[in-house]
This record gives sequence, C-alpha cells and structure tokens, in this order.
Amino acid sequence: MLAGIPVDHVTRLEQGRASHPSSQVVEALTRALQPSGTRRGHLSRLAGLTPPDPETVPAHLTPSVQRVLDRLTATPVAVYDATWTPLLANPPYAALMGAPSGWRGNQRDGAWRDFLGPSERVRHTPRSRRDLEAALVAELWESGGSAGSPPLARCAAVRRIARSATPR
Repeated sequence: MLAGIPVDHVTRLEQGRASHPSSQVVEALTRALQPSGTRRGHLSRLAGLTPPDPETVPAHLTPSVQRVLDRLTATPVAVYDATWTPLLANPPYAALMGAPSGWRGNQRDGAWRDFLGPSERVRHTPRSRRDLEAALVAELWESGGSAGSPPLARCAAVRRIARSATPR
C-alpha cells in the first residue's frame, strides 16, 4: 500500500510469477521499504536493473504524482525534476505557458529560460521577479549536491550565471 502498487502485483513478484518489474515498480518499492544504499542497489540488481547513481536526477513520475495530474484536468500543471527540466505538462499548462514538448536545447532548462531566455508569458512586478529568481537559485543549490551528472553540471553553470545575473 505504501508503494502504491496493487497487492496482487506485489504477490506475483514475491512468488516469482512476475520476473521483470519495471524501474518505476522497483523505485516505488524502494521508497516504501527505505533500504540503505547497499540494499537499494541490491534490490535494483535483483530486478535486473542498473542501480541508481546518487549523482543522477530522477526523471520519472511516481504513480501518486500521475494520479494527482490525472485529476487536475482543468488546472494548468507542469512537473519538473530537481534541475528544473520539464517532465510533463497537461494541456491547460501547454495552452497557458507553451508546450514544453516543443522546447529544445536550453529552452528545456527552466533556470536558463528564467534568467537568460526570451520573455515569459507571465508578468512580474520587480519584487515578484526577484523573489522568483531567489527561490529558483535556492532550489538549484539545494538539489545540486554534486555537479557530476550532465543535468547537475548544467545547473552548476546556470548557478554561476544566476549569481551574476541582474533581474530583467
């Protein structure tokens, strides 16, 4: 129940009748069981998956987030990963802000778009712009931990830009 996986599916896994669980199922079980780092890797290897690298930013939606999105059909909603790269946007968000599926290169980087990209569709007061930029930089610093993976390295570059950027 904690993993958000149907009991019959977990039973099939335990009995060996479901031999190839998806990475999303393994991730959900890992979140529910909260094993240590070595046991987490062992669980992934048992499922025939590559253990998650601590430097990698997760880029998939959990079933619970997907269920929330499925219920918010009339509300503009987008889901971003820790590096502010869009993972999913519903149709009302795409209509309001532009479809993230059409964004390429730097446009997919939310921090780049905010600091260096073309003007947004959202109007800000000078104070709301400063508050947004401060919150964005704080979130990137908090999620960044290490700049070992390409997404985090890209964020590190954006952080350097953010420190010297002046609000639009």
